[in-house]
Amino acid sequence: MNLSSFLTEPTHQESIKNNNENLNRIGAAAIVYEKNLYNFLDKLEGYRGSSSKWTKVGKFHFLFAWSDETPVVAHGNYVESEMTLEMATVLANLQLCSALAGHYHHKGNDILCEWFGEMFHELRAKCLDYWDENPDCKVMRDIFRIID
Repeated sequence: MNLSSFLTEPTHQESIKNNNENLNRIGAAAIVYEKNLYNFLDKLEGYRGSSSKWTKVGKFHFLFAWSDETPVVAHGNYVESEMTLEMATVLANLQLCSALAGHYHHKGNDILCEWFGEMFHELRAKCLDYWDENPDCKVMRDIFRIID
């Protein structure tokens, strides 16, 4: 399974445009997002860095390591799963959105809490649509077992 099964890879120019849109929309929170995504990726067994592109999904922007077939192992919720780094960035984006929604909720920032909550649900819905059409996909099953 790969990311292009359910999302469209942006060109380099589109990624730059997506980054600028994201910065204009949520400002410094976009920089916080990027920095913290790498904290989630650092927890993967076998992760040695990556190059990511800002990718628009609905009205939101996510960072994905397109076409990176590096094998990594993700842990969470009593699940251990081997997947490509490309797919692990889907998991990391979901985990980060959930964490940031909780963080901003506890800080009393309803606007960013709602933003990151909606962001989580947008990507989760995209993943769920793919999994509904491909119920035997072990990687997607494991992603849902880790986040839910």
